[in-house]
Amino acid sequence: MSQYPEREPQLDSPVGQGHLPGYAGLFLSAAFRNLGMSLISLFIPLYLLKLTGQLVLVFVFYAAYHLVVVLAAFPVAMLIKKAGVDMVGFLGAVARTLFIYCMIQAESKIGFIWLGALVWGTAVPLTWLPFNYSFTIAEEEDGKYGKEVAQLQVVYRLTGLLGPAAGGILAAMFGFKVLFSVTMILTLISGLPLFFDKVTQRDMRLSWEKIVAHLRKSKRRRLWFSLVGGQLEAEVVGL
Repeated sequence: MSQYPEREPQLDSPVGQGHLPGYAGLFLSAAFRNLGMSLISLFIPLYLLKLTGQLVLVFVFYAAYHLVVVLAAFPVAMLIKKAGVDMVGFLGAVARTLFIYCMIQAESKIGFIWLGALVWGTAVPLTWLPFNYSFTIAEEEDGKYGKEVAQLQVVYRLTGLLGPAAGGILAAMFGFKVLFSVTMILTLISGLPLFFDKVTQRDMRLSWEKIVAHLRKSKRRRLWFSLVGGQLEAEVVGL
């Protein structure tokens, strides 16, 4: 049974129901976001190294980014309760677009990379908390979580294969500024389909005390270390 009380669902989108079938809004959003970010994901560490000239500053950038992700998660969850999943997801797209703008500006003013780390770190929970929440709702409504996961993986694989190749061509032919500009457009577009699906807002219960108690359980320590190690490995491979 669902943990949510029975209630008449309210459409979270201000646009209205029926513009896109099923959860097409979620999949379209994921497609544009993943395509846009995959254009530059391989090149961000190289771009930072080019700007700063110091490998240690690249690691400091990623450390600051991950710290902001952790600190912003709970406030963003509270914001979802107030503004709804669609609006917060759209704010995530706007934040990612602003991050890319900071990267473009950093070419002339290096200080923008630190503003970019702050904005990007905030964009992660703004994007993924409402997305995962909406995805959970989709599973609860039709009871076919495997179907949605499979469809989403197809979207990620297709855009993930296309993005790096296209990004390399754009960077080689036109430079980083054009590459980042194309990514800005795709990323901003990714926030719009969220307003056109049938995902509904439901009750949310948040407890800071329960979250802290859950994370402090001894059996969670290995999970923490595995996540930290896995992410660190990903950053080293990227560099």
